[in-house]
Amino acid sequence: MGALTQLGCPDTYSARITEYLGAGTTGKNLDTQSKTVGDLDGIVEVKWGRRLDDTSEATITIQKSKASPSCCGLWRRFQPWWNDLVLYRDGEKVWRGPVYRMRERGSVMVLEARDLSAWMDRRGVYETTYEPIPDNPDMARTLWTIIRTVNEPLTLTSPAVTYDFTRPNIAAIISYTAAGFLFADVPFTLSGLPTIRDAADQLVEHGRVDWGQHIDTIVVRANATAQTPSSGRLAQHDFATDLEVVVDGEPATTFAAAAGDIGTGLVYKFAAQPVGTPALPHLVTGVTFDGTATESMVADLATIAVNKRIPPVVYLIVPDGAQLAASAPVAINDLMVGSRFDVYPDNYCWKAAPNAYFGQATSGFRLSAVDVTWNAERGEEVQVTMIPLALHD
Repeated sequence: MGALTQLGCPDTYSARITEYLGAGTTGKNLDTQSKTVGDLDGIVEVKWGRRLDDTSEATITIQKSKASPSCCGLWRRFQPWWNDLVLYRDGEKVWRGPVYRMRERGSVMVLEARDLSAWMDRRGVYETTYEPIPDNPDMARTLWTIIRTVNEPLTLTSPAVTYDFTRPNIAAIISYTAAGFLFADVPFTLSGLPTIRDAADQLVEHGRVDWGQHIDTIVVRANATAQTPSSGRLAQHDFATDLEVVVDGEPATTFAAAAGDIGTGLVYKFAAQPVGTPALPHLVTGVTFDGTATESMVADLATIAVNKRIPPVVYLIVPDGAQLAASAPVAINDLMVGSRFDVYPDNYCWKAAPNAYFGQATSGFRLSAVDVTWNAERGEEVQVTMIPLALHD
């Protein structure tokens, strides 16, 4: 496994300063490349990450005694929001976003940046109702449409004013895959007068879609589920921290009573564990259908409550910020937030003794955060945070 793919073992990190996408135009440039201002040197520490449904940040620290005179001159030439920071790991691009703060103290200079989605917090949504799109009426398309408006001029009708500032070329660096709940019959209306980021949050909540920056592209797609193809398989030995297997009897159920409002009052339905399943004591759980239901829907709810909770749940916990080992079979740019990864406790008792009752303790996860720290002396650490798929199915 070469340096480009092995975690924790890059030879170098480098940082380039560019004009932001669309700079020098009215934001209508479709090119995803932008003018390079210069390269920074004397870098002794780099921190960067990726976030699901959120904006990630990056920080670089420069030791002034190791920096060239041209680096100091470059430092005086760029400014927040007009320039982007682009990070490379052994020559491979891994992150990009606008500079928002520069600090110089004593012997070091520190540059802080946020990824391209930061523009979503600084642009308002001036159209709050989105009609269904006949040929593609899905939430991902709507979210994609809203994010693209960060690139559009604002026209006010009273008084009539058109602002024609340069704008980030978000249209050129966003992709989507049709996904999420359809809303072909009714329009989707945002609450209040939100920023583009607020609108994105509302659509994520209602539409089961995700967004997040990957390298230099904002990606919109469906929530990962148990049916989503896996992007990789990780085992205990691929982590530098311990995983935890939990056998949880708290939700265990052998008999469920479900209640639901069918419009004329409450109706109650019951379900018991299927014949032939492993015997457990009589464990009752009550569940309620939220909203108006039919009798069959209430009955199905009772059945689901039993089937999901026999036997006691076995699940795997990956600690937040778990560090990946250098030997983990995944490349740095394979770590796309929102992707599904399967994690296996390969040296735990549950693998050694799987049976029909409990089964093997394996689990699927959604990657929700990546945090990378590189230090010139200590090398690189790659940490991940994962959400169990069961929480979103």
